[in-house]
Amino acid sequence: MTSTIIRTFETTRRRAARRKLRRMMTAARARMPSPIRSVACLTLTAALSLPAAVAIIHLSGARSWPFELAHHFVAPAGVGAAAVCVVAMLLRVRAVVLPALLLAVWFAVVWASAPLPAKTVAGSSAHAAVPLPAGSALTLVTNNVYVNNDRMDALVSWLASRPADVIVLQELAPELIKRLKRGDGSYPFRVVAEDVYVYDGGETTEAIAVLSRWPIIGSRPLNAETRGWQAMLVRIDVGGGVRPWIVAVHPALAGARRKSADTRSHPG
Repeated sequence: MTSTIIRTFETTRRRAARRKLRRMMTAARARMPSPIRSVACLTLTAALSLPAAVAIIHLSGARSWPFELAHHFVAPAGVGAAAVCVVAMLLRVRAVVLPALLLAVWFAVVWASAPLPAKTVAGSSAHAAVPLPAGSALTLVTNNVYVNNDRMDALVSWLASRPADVIVLQELAPELIKRLKRGDGSYPFRVVAEDVYVYDGGETTEAIAVLSRWPIIGSRPLNAETRGWQAMLVRIDVGGGVRPWIVAVHPALAGARRKSADTRSHPG
């Protein structure tokens, strides 16, 4: 009986504390001078302009430089819009609440509906070049691993988990090149292109690579077709007479990407 009374008393105190906090916040907002409220509204509107710009670029489908970068920041833009929405609600800046909320929800939907690579099915034949069953889909992941990536072990562990049948990697640093050449990453077949190419007026020693669970039966560079930027054409044999071509590219701009993807430049 005593413990029940104590719990009831504590619950009552917490409720009273919450009511007092709400009254204090309401009074603080009521005392907020009009100029300060105007500044808060302008500040929140300015903060919301960046997520709004990202949304407009994303909806327009613009892919030319530098607009293409906006497509990489859907999640941060959504978090930013949600933060603006929360602050606007606390300050009761009603003109900003609804636009910020709509943007946050829209970014959440876009992020949640983005396609993800298929998960690996582990098995005893993980290292065998088992033919692709009829009607099955070949899974491929392309990943720019960033030349200054300092999480090399985590990257190699990810590769060892076999996230897809074929992996295409860009911006391989010299250390990662060495590790892949000696067999790190679990994939039994690999091609690493270390062709020196021009970047911002200087030469770089980055590389691109194709890792495959099936035999690689041919490869050739495509630098001439991509204006000197690294590109490679690789053919794999998945069995049953199926021998698809994989085009690995790392061009600078959207125009170069479209040129390197032109099927008229490559064998069928």
